[in-house]
Amino acid sequence: MNYLLILDDDRSIEKVKSLTPSDVFDDHPDRPIVLAKDFKEAQQYMVNSEHLCSHICFDHFLYSSKNHMDLTGLDFARWLSMYDERRTPLLTDDFSFSVHTTDEKANKQIFEQMKDHQDLKGI
Repeated sequence: MNYLLILDDDRSIEKVKSLTPSDVFDDHPDRPIVLAKDFKEAQQYMVNSEHLCSHICFDHFLYSSKNHMDLTGLDFARWLSMYDERRTPLLTDDFSFSVHTTDEKANKQIFEQMKDHQDLKGI
C-alpha cells in the first residue's frame, strides 16, 4: 500500500496534520503515515520500502535529530528528484507534496524543486 511521508524533526504527526491541507489526509484515511526525523531516515525508508510514496509533507530545518548532518528538507527534495528520475521510481503517478516550513525562502525553494520534478515526470 502506498504511504505518506512526513519529513520533520520536531513536530508530531498530529501537528503536521494541522499545518497541511486536510484533503491530503482525508482522501486516503487508510494510507500509512511515516514520520522521518531527518534526511537519512527518510532516504533509507524510501529506498527500502516495497511501496511508493504518494505524498510528502516537507519541513526544511531538520536539526533536532541526532543524525541531522546539516542536511535540510531542500537537500532531501533535490536528492529525491534525482533518485526518482535516474533510478527506481519512489513516487506514485499521482504524487503530491506540501511544504510546512516557516522559512519562506526554503518553502519557495522546496516547492519549486518538487514542482519542477512533477512537471518533468508529467505528474
